[in-house]
Amino acid sequence: MINVVYNIKIYREVLRDTIKQDDLVVELGCHLGNSTKIMAELAPEGRIIALDKSEAAAQCMNDLTSSSANVEFLKAD
Repeated sequence: MINVVYNIKIYREVLRDTIKQDDLVVELGCHLGNSTKIMAELAPEGRIIALDKSEAAAQCMNDLTSSSANVEFLKAD
């Protein structure tokens, strides 16, 4: 399923309504990982693959991946 939402509050509501415990989620443009963390909590038995090309994202996401086994970060465009 693909959902495109531009309002962050609505986006996070959609996450809670959409993501199941064992889902595979690909997040394009994860930025600092605030929504990624929510996804990881919603899918503890799943896998979250987060992509972003910024250095700021890489620093934050490295912290998140070390504390969340189901999150993989790719510094990519």
